[in-house]
Amino acid sequence: MRFTRFGGRVPALVAAGLAAALAFTGCSSGSSSGAGSTDTYDLTFSSFAPETNPSARVSEWFMSQVEQRSAGRITFTRNWLEAGCPAAELYQCVSDGRADVVFSSPTYEPQKLPITLVSAVPFVANSTDEKTQAFYELYQKEPALQQEYETAGMHLLGLWSVRLVLGSQEPIASMADLRGKSLRATGDAMINAIRAAGGNPVTLTVNEVYESLQRGVISGYGLDLASNVNYNLYEQVDHLSDPNVGGFSPINLVINQGVYESMDEDARRVVDEVSRELSTGEAVRSLNQTISGICDQILKTDLESYTVWSDAATAEWRDRVLPDIEKGWKSTATNAGVTDTDRLWDAWVAELGAVQNPVEDAEVTCAKRFAQERGAA
Repeated sequence: MRFTRFGGRVPALVAAGLAAALAFTGCSSGSSSGAGSTDTYDLTFSSFAPETNPSARVSEWFMSQVEQRSAGRITFTRNWLEAGCPAAELYQCVSDGRADVVFSSPTYEPQKLPITLVSAVPFVANSTDEKTQAFYELYQKEPALQQEYETAGMHLLGLWSVRLVLGSQEPIASMADLRGKSLRATGDAMINAIRAAGGNPVTLTVNEVYESLQRGVISGYGLDLASNVNYNLYEQVDHLSDPNVGGFSPINLVINQGVYESMDEDARRVVDEVSRELSTGEAVRSLNQTISGICDQILKTDLESYTVWSDAATAEWRDRVLPDIEKGWKSTATNAGVTDTDRLWDAWVAELGAVQNPVEDAEVTCAKRFAQERGAA
């Protein structure tokens, strides 16, 4: 993308990658005078996921809305399935200009966004809607969080969470059922939560889960509902359960900071408007719509049960592990140079508590449908 001006301070990391950005992306043309500008922006988007992935659908909603509302002044060249950028380098790609916009998970590159990893802590909210709205508000209000993204050469467009669903060969309805089981898990928070319950967390990529179940390396896994269908995992397990821990893997949509700052006022207004709507309802609406379609496929499988843990069972696990997970986040963030972690934690919990009437996740609705249409286990 050719930059005609920069409306603000450009992070050093972005400046260093500017040559790559100029070579890799499209162009902007015309004056950059703000209102009435005729500049056009062709932005390159990269993702590790297929276009049908629920989070990919959220990203697609964002891009189409920006294209529409800017009357074609802002367009996106879409690259799915690691085309242009490998999954492990997506943040680096958007920082150095190989891509303008990406979605990824801070759990994949934890050293880059230590404050953001607070959104990976389970048990603090029971719905994606709560975490999505709360994190948007936290980002608007917390200079330290804004600085975290600016230092990484990025500007946040939205963050949402992937809800944890357990797949297993035997029913899992409480912490006691986790004891002695080898379960695929990722992310420090969930690894520690399973270990504290007496389980044996095994770190595997999602591509390794099917064969590991076949060979008896693991007897279950913690993943999102979509992966059960996308990787045919329901063929290797008989039971799904939702432990009511909420989101365990945050996904964020980010834009190169220099690209964002180079846009004229009208263009940034469109991006900010769509970003706000994404974070205050549209991300969850899009996720739930896609996951409802996945639920239709789940209902056609040979699974024996899909249940939601009781409040008492969830509370038992939460009370056992949440204090240590909170301490773990604070320790990791402090080691990464973050100060005032106690205050940041309290601000995060306060924003979660301020969300009014959160929308139920489609995974919970799917478990209810399973009970109604297939009968409870």
